[in-house]
Amino acid sequence: MSQALEETMEDLRMQLMQNQLDSLRISIENLANSLGRVPADTIARSCLAILKSMISLSYCGMIVYINRSHEVAIQHRLEQIQEFQALTCSFADDGEDDRLGSHDRKENLLHLASSIMPATWYFHSYDPSDLFIKQAGSIRAICLDELRNHYGNSLMVSSDDDEMSSDVDAPFKEGVDGKGRRQV
Repeated sequence: MSQALEETMEDLRMQLMQNQLDSLRISIENLANSLGRVPADTIARSCLAILKSMISLSYCGMIVYINRSHEVAIQHRLEQIQEFQALTCSFADDGEDDRLGSHDRKENLLHLASSIMPATWYFHSYDPSDLFIKQAGSIRAICLDELRNHYGNSLMVSSDDDEMSSDVDAPFKEGVDGKGRRQV
């Protein structure tokens, strides 16, 4: 690959990551400001969307550093990301009881949002995938604590895409037959 093409690819990767980081910061700030104000399912869905974004950023980090890393290190990091990704398939209570005050949860989320660095920092330091997974774990713990504190364990259920879409679509399906026609 020519030097100019490699530089263009690097710029595109940096822009992609910066856009994802900007979106992530906004999502975390919105989640922090909605704690205690919105229904539990909204908090859970917002948290899961953030976690999935952080997993995506972890994979982006691996792509950036794949040429610089040893194969064993790459395999280990990939396993860590996949283990965390499995946690996003269930929002079940993990049983840890490290509860925070509601003000602390909001402050912790806002602190995490403000600690997101520009993409250039992630490109010029080390493989950032581990950092994203650790931060995602913190966000998950904060959201689980919020759900336990305000809503009990009633929402600690699977968040499988099929179940999510069926829950979201349920109000629209009442009184509608299999062909989408309104039943009287």
